[in-house]
Amino acid sequence: MKTETQAAAENPGSDGQWAVLAAVRFLLAFIILIDHAGPWVGIPGWLYALETRVGHPAAMIGFFLISGYSICHSVQRPEGFYRRRLTRLYPLYITSIVIAAIPFLLFGFAFETRSSIIHAPRTVWPFIGHALFLQGVASDWIMTNTALWSLSVEVIYYLFAPLFHRQKSHVLLIFTAASTAAYLGRNALGLKISPHGVYGETAALLLWCWLLGFLAYRHRQERWMQILLIVGATALLPLYQPGSNPEFGAGLICAVCFAILFSPPALNARFAKVALYLGDVSYPLYVSHFPLMLLLTVGLPWLPWWSVLAGIIAGAVLLLHGVDYPYRRYQKAKAVHAANRRAREHLAVHPSNIS
Repeated sequence: MKTETQAAAENPGSDGQWAVLAAVRFLLAFIILIDHAGPWVGIPGWLYALETRVGHPAAMIGFFLISGYSICHSVQRPEGFYRRRLTRLYPLYITSIVIAAIPFLLFGFAFETRSSIIHAPRTVWPFIGHALFLQGVASDWIMTNTALWSLSVEVIYYLFAPLFHRQKSHVLLIFTAASTAAYLGRNALGLKISPHGVYGETAALLLWCWLLGFLAYRHRQERWMQILLIVGATALLPLYQPGSNPEFGAGLICAVCFAILFSPPALNARFAKVALYLGDVSYPLYVSHFPLMLLLTVGLPWLPWWSVLAGIIAGAVLLLHGVDYPYRRYQKAKAVHAANRRAREHLAVHPSNIS
């Protein structure tokens, strides 16, 4: 009898599904961009409604659902899992921390924006803490890149992913239930979902949605999991930030869940290529949009809102092609070189294998 993890490994997600999820990731990153940029750049109401009607909590939960799903897929091949995750995450991440320091170098350690005053950290520790993914654990946030709080949460989940992979699903459901209970009772427990959270409390409070995505990959063909994912994620969303138009946010979460569960196995090749590219853009857009927004709005305060958004997206594209893609090519070439070296060493030891 096959184990749950063996069954999951033998039934990977389709190419069409990954393309759809990539496009959804870009949409979620764009919603968060609109949320952060709205008060700063004067985004018109018709566009800002994308945030006010849906809400960034729905976008964040959508990110964690998709992350849990994709990490369960990745950890089916546990060899080199941590290395793959770190090399995929870190180049753009550390670049975004460097970009976050530039506004302080250009505008001073305390500078005024269109909506507030930004203060530099009193020491370099927050920058070091961010470089080690310790924000929300043992380091406060950097005010010029507040969006990075979620990356430390992601890394905590990555650390535990191989352990989760080895557990039976009923154990993961117990963890999900415990996280849900803490999430529902966080006010009584004095806990909060915030960049200012300490000791990883935000990771514990949001583990439920990441594990729902993780379990959804493992049991994506089973009706009970489909119902649990859609009903569970949608019902819990309004309690993330009460009063934030939960009906529209719930609609977005339903759309994310349906993309996870019911995406077509294949897409038009051109559409799939565009969707995958947007998914690639979503990560640099998320990690860099806040400092890029500050650089544009403080350094060039006369810019209209649409040019600020265009500049931020263009900056994300430049980071993708200037940092992420070159590093991927380097890693691929390095892997090919290592494979060739191992092949030569094998032939040197076993020359009889040469035909």
